[in-house]
Amino acid sequence: MKKLLSLTLLLCTPVLLPPAQPPLLAQPAPAASPQPQPEVQALIVQGRVALTARKFDEALRLFEQALVRARAIKDRVGEATALNGIGASYNNIGQPQKALEFFNQALPLSREVGDKIVEAKALTNLGVVYADIGQRQKAVEFYNQALPLLRETSNKSGEADALGNIG
Repeated sequence: MKKLLSLTLLLCTPVLLPPAQPPLLAQPAPAASPQPQPEVQALIVQGRVALTARKFDEALRLFEQALVRARAIKDRVGEATALNGIGASYNNIGQPQKALEFFNQALPLSREVGDKIVEAKALTNLGVVYADIGQRQKAVEFYNQALPLLRETSNKSGEADALGNIG
């Protein structure tokens, strides 16, 4: 009984700890990679998961919800990212012209907000679509535009993919 009482006292005794440091994940993103607002980011992450799971209709729905929300709260970074996701969804369901429409909206917006990661993705995605529809020279132009951004943002796999797509 005495041990139990000691443990209870220990658990009930307040302990003063130094102020907690924010976790690394809570740190602000580097300047090259602004982040969407959390509520928009959550929808974007869900959309990416759906894309990876090849649930393209679900991904499209989630990215469209993210776009609506991003525009409602004037989250330009989230808007650019959602546009890119919508384009990827359309490309995956076999609608390359619709995909181009959304990638072409994401590109200038990503440049406007200074999001080099989304800009590089939009450029690479444009290259992929143009390659898919048989416009190889135009695809290579987009891959070449993406390469410096991929290098600047240390996206080694994206850089390797772009170089491989260039040939």
